Amino acid sequence: MNKYSIMDAIASELNISRQALIKTYVCQSLDKHYLARAANH
Repeated sequence: MNKYSIMDAIASELNISRQALIKTYVCQSLDKHYLARAANH
């Protein structure tokens, strides 16, 4: 199973598009990044 089929399976389980799933992960990662930067400054 490759990474795209895993994303498709998760997106299908959540009843959202693969694009929406990717956008959610990117937003979560950016949030964590900015929180970590804020904690270090």
